[in-house]
Amino acid sequence: MADNPLVFRSFQTTPRERAEAGSAIEWLGKRFAARLEVKALDDPADGNAVRFDGSYIAATFGNWIFSFGAQDRWWGPGWDGSLILSTSARPVPGFSFQRKQSVPFSWPILNWLGPWKLEGFAGRLENSRFVSHSKLLGARFSFRPNRDLEIGLSRTAQWGGEGRPEDLDSLIDLILGRDNRGSEGISLSNEPGNQLAGIDWRWRPPLFRSCNYAIYGQIVGEDEAGGFPSRPMGLGGLEHWGGAFAGSYRVYLEVADTSLDFYHSSVRYNKAYEHFIYKTGYRYKGRPLGHTMDNDGQSASLGWLWSGPAGIAWGGHLLYARLNRDGEDVLPPGGNLISLDRKSKLRRILFFHQRQLGRGKLFFQAGAAFWDSDQGDDTDLILGLSWNLSL
Repeated sequence: MADNPLVFRSFQTTPRERAEAGSAIEWLGKRFAARLEVKALDDPADGNAVRFDGSYIAATFGNWIFSFGAQDRWWGPGWDGSLILSTSARPVPGFSFQRKQSVPFSWPILNWLGPWKLEGFAGRLENSRFVSHSKLLGARFSFRPNRDLEIGLSRTAQWGGEGRPEDLDSLIDLILGRDNRGSEGISLSNEPGNQLAGIDWRWRPPLFRSCNYAIYGQIVGEDEAGGFPSRPMGLGGLEHWGGAFAGSYRVYLEVADTSLDFYHSSVRYNKAYEHFIYKTGYRYKGRPLGHTMDNDGQSASLGWLWSGPAGIAWGGHLLYARLNRDGEDVLPPGGNLISLDRKSKLRRILFFHQRQLGRGKLFFQAGAAFWDSDQGDDTDLILGLSWNLSL
């Protein structure tokens, strides 16, 4: 349960609503696996008082896992956000696949990629959208050419839906990137979809290796030019780790910007996560599918985590964010969902503690969020408590 659900969600698992109660049962066999998770919620924002998020059925064939369910995905190296796919929104139910073991290619021409992973999914978004029954597709390929560098390539797309083409030709155009008006044979009536694509990395430099640090970043384009992503958003961070007090710790500093052409002196507002056909935008059930700030935001955060023996952990972060920086929104049903029709600033401090309690795992979090906007100031108290009991 939570006294106030976290509007700004990070990689750490946190409640989505004011009060939640649920249970889950899992089964794992030699080739098949399944999980059924049921939650009951008090006054949910999307009206779904009973949810099955986290449930799935899966099967293994060779080195591949195929599944159907509603599973969270976090694509990218960030701790407090991902520009292309995060856990800000509820998981979109659908089919997925992923490589089970990331062993390198045996072919000499490709073995320089090192260990690699490939995953993808296809799901259907909610009915209550400007284009109902539209599909969400995604694929991610990541590889480690050496032990100090990991690179990820991600791509997602909204495709089809009521009144939009869903034939094979449309899907091929989408895959090949022929999805902008002006491309050969592409008009408003047959434009196949809305895409995002980008690259991310985590690199441990060779200098000062004893300091145990890594640099990470993510660039995601909202548009396409010359076959490559363009008009990007950006995220970057620095993390350090080590040992202390009979445990291990990790500290990170992260910044992000969700306006397009973020590195220019004149950025593009009200464009990220929006689309003139899919007017509900790159969102699902009232939350952004990408970074939790939604569009036109800037954030800086300092976080820490300490893990000790017997499953004990302490952590938290300090966050400063400028949301919806131009103070304007596109016309509904699109627009920034986190800071509606106004500029706002968010300052937040958050702590959490985790430990074993009996046969279960106790998770407690506490903090405060201070909002400052042209419509006045507000303070939110954050209190959360959960206990996952294994039977």
